[in-house]
Amino acid sequence: MAWRAYGRLSNLDESGDVVGETVRSILLASLERDAQRPYLWFQNEELSLTQTLEELNRDANRVANGLRRLGLRKGERIALMVNNGPEFLAIWLGSAKIGLSIVPVNTSFVGREAKYVVAHSDARMLFLSAGFGELLPEIWAAEALDFVISVHGPIDGVSSLKSFMAPEDGEPPDCGLVDTDEAAILYTSGTTGSPKGCVVANDYYSSNAHRYAELMRLSPADRAITPLPLFHMNPQLTTILATLLVNANAALLDRFHPTTWWSSIRSSGATVFNYLGVMPAILMGLPPRADDRDHPARLGQGAGVPGALHRPFEERFGTKLVEVFGMTETGINFAAPLEGERHVGTHSFGVPLRDFRPRVVDEEDRDVPDGEPGELVLRGSDDDRPWATFATEYYKSPEATEAAWRGGWFHTGDIIVREPAGWFRFFGRRKDIIRRSGENIAAAEVEEVLLMHPGVVDAAALPVPDPTREQEVAAIIVLVEGEDQPEVTPAAIWDWCEKRLAYFKVPRYIVFRSTLPRTSTQKTAKNVLVREFEQQVGMIYDRT
Repeated sequence: MAWRAYGRLSNLDESGDVVGETVRSILLASLERDAQRPYLWFQNEELSLTQTLEELNRDANRVANGLRRLGLRKGERIALMVNNGPEFLAIWLGSAKIGLSIVPVNTSFVGREAKYVVAHSDARMLFLSAGFGELLPEIWAAEALDFVISVHGPIDGVSSLKSFMAPEDGEPPDCGLVDTDEAAILYTSGTTGSPKGCVVANDYYSSNAHRYAELMRLSPADRAITPLPLFHMNPQLTTILATLLVNANAALLDRFHPTTWWSSIRSSGATVFNYLGVMPAILMGLPPRADDRDHPARLGQGAGVPGALHRPFEERFGTKLVEVFGMTETGINFAAPLEGERHVGTHSFGVPLRDFRPRVVDEEDRDVPDGEPGELVLRGSDDDRPWATFATEYYKSPEATEAAWRGGWFHTGDIIVREPAGWFRFFGRRKDIIRRSGENIAAAEVEEVLLMHPGVVDAAALPVPDPTREQEVAAIIVLVEGEDQPEVTPAAIWDWCEKRLAYFKVPRYIVFRSTLPRTSTQKTAKNVLVREFEQQVGMIYDRT
């Protein structure tokens, strides 16, 4: 069974593939069709504003011309550690106009983490929200970094975005950008601890935007809203580029505010929204209200809604939740249909999009029968270019790229089940990744920080189920022995981690053990530790 779509979009060849589009060309075409529409609605805790597409484009042009004035040219990279807002869009779209590649930085990162991304990507320039100014001394150590611009307020010794932007708001010269040119390096957690940089081209952006627009049946009557951070590929593709493609509009929140979520949807007029599994769970936990169904949203698209809450959510709030499957490396690959049987509450993410060929395999890459769990591997439907519209590589990591594409198939690390009727449902994760509130956390990175503590001799970070956040982080710790060793308390471990990890990576649970169990190859037997945790073996310290 395959999901067939793409019938009404104009820039497809006879095979249905998107032809020759870039982020720049998508924006320019949308401007030509309707530049005066109230494209962007934005709200944070301090203000609410609306911006026409023409106004956004003028700001993007001023950024582009400012970048050119500093000597940045096609193929170079700029990093953005910028909070949600029109400024992020102006910087992204302006840089795309002159062929620069963006490197979004997770705004929850501490200095060590942000420095790694900026340095590893060879970014020449960093746009930094003023709230992260204290991180700058550490980030400045990145070797290739030449320029820093402050956004959303002043940073001592740094030029502001307003002073940086050129007065000229006309279109910059055409740089000869093509769809296979690099558009971004998107960093995603890897099992080696440090994030891996997924190099993506313009055709990655354009193809995924087309897929989303078709899947959600977007039209000029729609406004798509997202509370997700713009450093993720999800809102870039689905909320911004997909709406530009079809003359729809976008709404952007600074973050997810549960108590005002439906009010924001009503105020913005949003008809579709993006979600992560944690959002429906939190909304369902709020007291019922008489106006729960009084909103214009016809459906939401996302992943990870708890099975037991899926149908109750739709019934309470009067809107559909459409589950999809995608990842930074592969884009959007599966979706449940909008009409008919959707297998609500089963963790099903539907059927493969026609651009992709999936298999479910065992550890030896042999196909497993329908109904049995195995790893999902993917490739494109074009036999000559099976990697088309995927991330092109892990930057500076050819070994990781080769390992992921072994045998000519991209290995997702996700364990899924293919049902006999052709539907796919999520089962678990093979990769040593912890998924908390939509964020991927490398267990190895958490363990590395724990082992830096002078009182810790061994440590393991585990994913443990959580009804709200999908998973939480549990740290199993072995302390240094000796009468002269100072006491190490759970509070001391949490304090240590808070200073060295983004807040979402800090373990919620801590368990102390005398040793860690090992496999025959001396790897930590995490399956044993998970089982013991579930059986509540030993004292479990909870941070909440």
